[in-house]
This record gives sequence, structure tokens and C-alpha cells, in this order.
Amino acid sequence: MFSQKLATINHLKIIIGAKEYIDFIIKIIFPFGITFQLPIFVFVLSKIGIIHHQLLKLLKPYAYIVLLIISACITPPDPVSMGIVFMPLAFLYEISIWIAKKN
Repeated sequence: MFSQKLATINHLKIIIGAKEYIDFIIKIIFPFGITFQLPIFVFVLSKIGIIHHQLLKLLKPYAYIVLLIISACITPPDPVSMGIVFMPLAFLYEISIWIAKKN
């Protein structure tokens, strides 16, 4: 395989196993899946009457700070990755405001 040849050329050790796969799922894929449920979560809360679009607009600066913290926790410690994750999260938050406004 290509990755095995590349690893032997660069004197790297490939670690493939169930534990590593589960760690990857827990650290990367699961948080992304949870965060992309934000519009559905807001839709349900706005249908119940707990959240209104005015409240979401009022809390937008604080929500962006929370989204930045979440993107920093999900990604490796570099600003480019954090920005790449933050952009869709901010977009999802704006969609959530629009969804709450429609209800």
C-alpha cells in the first residue's frame, strides 16, 4: 500500500487498530456530528417556544465565542483548522436564527 511504503521511506510507524479507530471517531467525527445538529436542535426549541430568533440575535457575539472555543477543541492547535471548522459552525448558527424566525 502507498501509505505503508511512504511510512517505511520516512521511518514512521503505522498504528492501525480498533483502539485508534475508536479514538478517532470519539475525538473527530462524533463532535462534528453533534455540532451539525444545531439547526435541528434550535428548530425543536423554537417550536416548543423556548427560543426565539430575537434571543439568538442578541446572543450572537457570545455564541460566536462559544463556537470558536468548540472549534478550537475539535481541531488540532492551529488557527487555519480552527477557522475551517468555525466557518460552517457560524453558518449553521445563522441558519438556526433563520429557522427560528420562520417558526
